[in-house]
Amino acid sequence: MTENQTERLVQRMYCLTLYNLSPIQQGIQSAHAIVEYASVFGQTQEYVNWAGLDKTIIILNGGSSIKLKENMDYLIDNQLIDLAFFREPDLFNGITACCFLADERIWNREKYPDKLMPLESPNIGGGVEGTLAIHRVFDESAFIDRIGGFKNFQLKLFLEKFRLA
Repeated sequence: MTENQTERLVQRMYCLTLYNLSPIQQGIQSAHAIVEYASVFGQTQEYVNWAGLDKTIIILNGGSSIKLKENMDYLIDNQLIDLAFFREPDLFNGITACCFLADERIWNREKYPDKLMPLESPNIGGGVEGTLAIHRVFDESAFIDRIGGFKNFQLKLFLEKFRLA
């Protein structure tokens, strides 16, 4: 890789679905939302890369219809990502799923760790270990820069509260 080239960021499509749908319906509603995403954002480089190379879908429990809407409003109001959603005609045109792309800086904790490994205590000898006077302090601003800025940091914090559907 030359100096002018940058490494491509791996993408995942995250879907938030209603908690009270069956697992198969959560998958179907997520697929509907992804089709909506493609119809609006299908020409973006992020989507083209995801659809052509990555293809990973993560389906998360988005809670009740009210909570799902609150989560969507948070993402939209803070302009964190491009978001699409699906309204199910058979459920009174209610929103059943929303989706968005997130790159590896959000979810890859091996490549972008959000915790510092503790320093090892030096072995002084004779079975005695010393205590280090230097403490490792987490540099939040450096971490935010490393993962692509404050919006990515907000998105990372947002996604931490969800569980797989």
